[in-house]
Amino acid sequence: MREQENRLLTAPKRFDREEIMEGRKEVWCSEKEAAYMEQVLLECRKQELFCIKEVRYPDYVIRYMSPVKKYLEKGGELLKKLEKRLALAQKGEETLRFFSKENNFCWIDPGDIYPKCAVMKIEGNEISVFAICSGYMERTPDVEEGLKAIQNAHPKVLTTTESIEYILEQKCSLARFGDGEFNLCMGRDIGFQRFSEKIRERLLEVLAYQSDRTLLVTIPEFCSEYNNIQNCFGELSFWEAYWYRASGDLRPYFTGSFYGNTDVSRNAVFYENTLEVIRKLWEKRDVVFVAGDGGRFEMKPELFDGIHSHKMIHVPPVHAFEAYDTILDECLKESPDKLFLLSAGPTATILAYDLAQRGYQALDIGHLPNCYDQYLGTIVAPEVLPSVRKKG
Repeated sequence: MREQENRLLTAPKRFDREEIMEGRKEVWCSEKEAAYMEQVLLECRKQELFCIKEVRYPDYVIRYMSPVKKYLEKGGELLKKLEKRLALAQKGEETLRFFSKENNFCWIDPGDIYPKCAVMKIEGNEISVFAICSGYMERTPDVEEGLKAIQNAHPKVLTTTESIEYILEQKCSLARFGDGEFNLCMGRDIGFQRFSEKIRERLLEVLAYQSDRTLLVTIPEFCSEYNNIQNCFGELSFWEAYWYRASGDLRPYFTGSFYGNTDVSRNAVFYENTLEVIRKLWEKRDVVFVAGDGGRFEMKPELFDGIHSHKMIHVPPVHAFEAYDTILDECLKESPDKLFLLSAGPTATILAYDLAQRGYQALDIGHLPNCYDQYLGTIVAPEVLPSVRKKG
């Protein structure tokens, strides 16, 4: 059986387009798209292939192959979007992009804030889904024009250096927004924090705050030089693709006259500032760290050996917002003279805001220690680390 499934990737078979594609919209990929998809299939060929799930519809069946197992294990939200797109394709309301004239392979974007591609093979009324991976976006004139318009409308964002200077001068708190916080604002779960209307409401409250001497609200710049995976989605970088898809939903929330730079907690800050300057933010201070118990945070000496004293408040490493009231109460037991350094995902964004309103200084430093490792080249990115580290 499994040998038969493996042959699906290699057995040439020219199909009768009228028989299979009747009622559907189709286009042929560009050569660059096709080469990208063939590389995806090349990775599939290295695996033992077999069907792990079938979904039957009146006129066709979708067969999910072993390489998409992790998406099934995540609960299948993306797969639901894929099946909706395929249903539209059956009605001629969605386009399938074919890239193999001999093997009937095509791809479709399931539709998500991050571009994805589902690589499939169509055999009669059977659709075999072999891979779901980073999508392909071509830098066409229309896309280029759209990106320029989005960049021109992007809010004013300070540099990382200006952001550090602002915090030092104002002695203010810092609340960070990255793609995870934005996704929650748009009603989407993220890997380590479930969506709820309450967290969305609180994040939007923080995002609406006009930065002042009490709090600096930060967002990412349009296209960071360092904190930005190039060619992440075909010809577009991570942030180009993200803004291209999300800016329409997010733009109404950007009401501030200016924002700090979220890269103050990413690898870019180490390229653009010296360690001495970064360490000034907490030098000789009594510090309370708020971080996930067994999470990614590390108290690296290179960053923190200049503090006067420290205490650790541990929070859940995932879905921390569900314990928010307890976390805030624990923090409020500490002296307002202490500096809070927060590493707790979207919970830290809200916590920095609430502590600032109560007279504390709290800096949401996110993955800063992990990003230092990224800067040194010892890890690819913080996101490759598990959200919860194995003990022992």
